[in-house]
Amino acid sequence: MRRLPSVPLRIGLALPVALLCAAAPAAAHPAPGPDPHQAASTHNWGTVLDTSEPAQSTAWAMRALSRNTASDARIGESHHPAYPGVPDDYQAALNGPVEPGGDAPWFDHIQGVRTSAGAAPSDRRAVTASVSVEEMEFGLPAYKAPAKPGADSTQLSEFGVLLRDVGAGAAAWPGKPSALSSSVASGYLSLAGKRIHSFDGTSPANTGVRVPKDPKLPPRLLLTVNEQISTDGQGHPNVTASGGDIADRNAPGAYVNALHLTLLGPEPVDLTIGHAAVLRPVG
Repeated sequence: MRRLPSVPLRIGLALPVALLCAAAPAAAHPAPGPDPHQAASTHNWGTVLDTSEPAQSTAWAMRALSRNTASDARIGESHHPAYPGVPDDYQAALNGPVEPGGDAPWFDHIQGVRTSAGAAPSDRRAVTASVSVEEMEFGLPAYKAPAKPGADSTQLSEFGVLLRDVGAGAAAWPGKPSALSSSVASGYLSLAGKRIHSFDGTSPANTGVRVPKDPKLPPRLLLTVNEQISTDGQGHPNVTASGGDIADRNAPGAYVNALHLTLLGPEPVDLTIGHAAVLRPVG
């Protein structure tokens, strides 16, 4: 297990977001390359290695993927099998704040991060992945609300996130359906100081939220809560005839995100929070 002390969290962001690209190495990091002897592909499942291991799994606390710049940064990533820069077990307290500068947003804090990915000693084809985060809060850009005694004040950021007790898990066994789960005990998403979505535990799989709700207006934000997706043997999502993702528990791979946020605008960015994924042989 890699145990890290509490460290300052320094993250570069631009609005609408090119997120997590200048972080401290122990906190957020650009997705590292695999061992040069291993070919890999990277997509929504995560990094899929060309490895002799019969099954793979991965987890992270948070990932920011910029569509325009192809930047990819992750906090608290674990992978089975481990590869350079990414262990199979990660535990740390990552604490802010990050000092704001000009229009640069700042990550207030993220604490109690634990991710793990591994295989069963008795059968390397059986894999698991899990993630837990005690609390995280950030804004783009982040502007805190005036403190009110006894009140859980909503931050005044253009876009704000506060999440408590985030958890996600994935497990796969040979010849059996995959198991996926996620939850967010409490928290909210906000726009300009107004809460647009609250969390209070477990949500139905693939609960969708569009902001604004009016379909006549262009979307600013797309949210999927407890996102559960099945994949092929390379981690690419399976799709229905109409183009939608599906969660087939008997597929070779699957992943779950406690939250999947897509921020739209000139610089679209995907944020996945509480990610766990498995990939196993079928048959």
